[in-house]
This record gives sequence, C-alpha cells and structure tokens, in this order.
Amino acid sequence: DEYASLANINRNARENLLDIMSDLREMLMEELDDGVKLLESMELQYLHYPGNSTNDSGGEKSDGKKSGFYQRHYDHTGDDDKPYRRKVSLLLYLNEEGWNGEMDGGILRAYIRPKKRKKGSRVHRDGGVNDDSPSTPLTSTTTVVKDIVPEGGKLVLFDSTLVEHEVLPTCRERWAVVGWFLIEKEGGKLV
Repeated sequence: DEYASLANINRNARENLLDIMSDLREMLMEELDDGVKLLESMELQYLHYPGNSTNDSGGEKSDGKKSGFYQRHYDHTGDDDKPYRRKVSLLLYLNEEGWNGEMDGGILRAYIRPKKRKKGSRVHRDGGVNDDSPSTPLTSTTTVVKDIVPEGGKLVLFDSTLVEHEVLPTCRERWAVVGWFLIEKEGGKLV
C-alpha cells in the first residue's frame, strides 16, 4: 500500500531527525558555558514559505505586503509563564541547491552583540575575536551584522536570548526545520 510506505518513510525521517537533535543537544551541553543543562524535550517546527510561487509580485502578497519574512526580534524574552525557556535557537535549511541570497531572498540577518572581552583584544571582520588581530578595535556599542544565506543543509545555532535577528523577504520557495533547545526556569527566574 503506497500510503503505508509513505507513512513509514515519514516516521523514519522523523525518528532520524529526533536522534540527530538528541546528539546535537549532548554536544551543545559540552560546549556551553557554566554547565548548562538542556532539557530532553525541545520545540521543533517544519516550515514552508511559498515565496512568490503563488503570484508574480516579487515576494509580495496580493495586498501589497511582503511575504516569507520575520521582523527583527529575539526568540525568547522571558516574559511568559512556562516552566522552561528557549536557550539555543536552531535552523536547518532544507532548500534546493543553488540558493542565491540576492535573487531568492530569505536571508537570516543576525545582530550580534559581542561578549565582553579582555582589554586590548580586537574583532575580525567576520565577528571573531583575537587578541593580536590588526583589525579595528571593538567598542561596547558595536553590533556585528551577519547575513546567512539559507542554503540547503546549512545548520545555524545561536543564543535565543542574546541574538536579535530577522528573516528578509523570500522570493523563492523555502523549507526549514526550526527549533529551540530548552532549559528550566529556577524558582520562577530564568536560569
């Protein structure tokens, strides 16, 4: 039966994705500062943005509004009453090969405020910090803007509370798995 075969493929793909997320969670806990304990549960969404495939208006809906984008925001502000909060945001792009950020849009734009660093260290153009870099000194008000093209197979991870970001309008069909690794709140306060 064709339907049963498709259901098995979908179930196997979902189980493989959850296994990969579990392994990634373990790796992240090893790398995160202060021994952060990520919960075994997480939020995951499978997203599809049609781009302008349903009209010829260059990524705009028939009412003139842009489509397939998110305005500048943080993934978690800490103002809800859930017993957990988002700690690490995850995007896994599933787009077809040949994505062109200028033509196809859908770029993730991240606004990264650098961590405090010791006096005398400098920031590279790519946002990395090195104590003996000849690049321009970083000031406390410097925000690094990083554009990430949603190429298929690319995995993006960032701190849900520290990295403000937006998704620029999409002009081509775009697919992604989006998720958040979670941590518990302690005594009603964020951990």
